[in-house]
Amino acid sequence: AYLACLPRDYLAMNTSLTTLSLAFNNCSALYDDSGHGFGCGLAKSTSLATLDLTINSCKDISRDWAHDMGDGLAKNTSLTTLSITINNCSYLSRNWLCGLDEGLAKSVSLTTLSLTINNCSELSADWACRLGDGLEKITSLTTLNLAINNCSGLSGDWIRDLGDSLGRSKSLTVVNVTVTTYNEMSEQWLCGLCDSLAESNTISDLSFTFNDHSGTSEVLGHDLMKHFADCKLSPSLNLTVSLYGEAAVS
Repeated sequence: AYLACLPRDYLAMNTSLTTLSLAFNNCSALYDDSGHGFGCGLAKSTSLATLDLTINSCKDISRDWAHDMGDGLAKNTSLTTLSITINNCSYLSRNWLCGLDEGLAKSVSLTTLSLTINNCSELSADWACRLGDGLEKITSLTTLNLAINNCSGLSGDWIRDLGDSLGRSKSLTVVNVTVTTYNEMSEQWLCGLCDSLAESNTISDLSFTFNDHSGTSEVLGHDLMKHFADCKLSPSLNLTVSLYGEAAVS
């Protein structure tokens, strides 16, 4: 309980702090007290503009922990940039996004979100659906950076749910997507994302980078280009497909 008070009191009372980097390392569980303290502090902070949150090798993140963080995000009016990096987490369930998605949806100040997922073996479709709900409803967010590196078990449903929400966003203008894989990547997964982004009415600057170390055919690069051929707004598009051991398609 004492540790939970530290971030709450510090964030609430400090009026000069503009940037905070917070990392959780090798936690078997992130429980409610730490999330409640952090969420309360975030809600009351009036100076914090940039938050960098890193979660390393954590086996379980409670629903309440994420809900408290999301509640703080919804009430904060100074935060403009949020970066979330998740490394080596074996399972990210829907529960983790319950609350965080609501916080995103209600945020009035956040303009830039960077989400990086590294070496995660299981990402549920519900997880992506929750995240997508928040991204679709937020009206202040203009820039999204999404990086998915060496993650296995990504189904077509996962990216379709997320991509559809991005396509319906009313505020996003810049989207940067990077996918790096060392395992076979489903063409359905990639093409579903491309189709959804192409349907956007607001995205004007789109960058899509696919780094494939698994030996996927070069034909895939040309297929991705076709999916962006009929973009509604004809955005500035940068498509790079790197097939290691073969020629890159740009």
